[in-house]
Amino acid sequence: MSGFWEALGILIVAVNPAVLLATKSEAGTPGSVPRGPGTYAAGWALAVLLGAAAAIGAAGFLRWLEVPVESFRLTPGAVLIVEGLHAVWRARRPGIVLPARGWEWSVHPIALPGLLGPGTLATVLLLSAENSTGPWRTLPAYGLVTAVTAVLAWAVRDALPLWRSLAQLTGALQVSLGVAFVLAGIHAI
Repeated sequence: MSGFWEALGILIVAVNPAVLLATKSEAGTPGSVPRGPGTYAAGWALAVLLGAAAAIGAAGFLRWLEVPVESFRLTPGAVLIVEGLHAVWRARRPGIVLPARGWEWSVHPIALPGLLGPGTLATVLLLSAENSTGPWRTLPAYGLVTAVTAVLAWAVRDALPLWRSLAQLTGALQVSLGVAFVLAGIHAI
């Protein structure tokens, strides 16, 4: 069961739920932000479906690319460093364009990049390809993190400075996790 808890901790940092909550709560035009849970459930389902496909096929995909898991650690590490620095300094606010229609929220920003951004996808691939966690410990952890994030995104109504501060704090943790992945990848090579 330790593989599940390890994957859960890593995925909480990789997903960075506070960035999605800050983006949603600071959306600007309240009419465009979906109010019903259906949009958030659809976004969660899309993210989990794509995450599950990545997790289940991770080892085969890396073998097909002829990339050893040890050196693949560099990829999520580099992406998490960039995403973390972006969250620390900008918290994704100015650079993200939010959709005008409610149903579009289920795809962007809730599912992509909110619940399954590049750093999260690379982390799911890495955790699923490793023997210690594997896909069957990674998937429940990813499903739990994203479900809680989707429910919180639906429940959040007001813009709070707390979300931006938590996004920046978790961004710093993303940088730390990314550096750890890069160093582990270099050490393994």
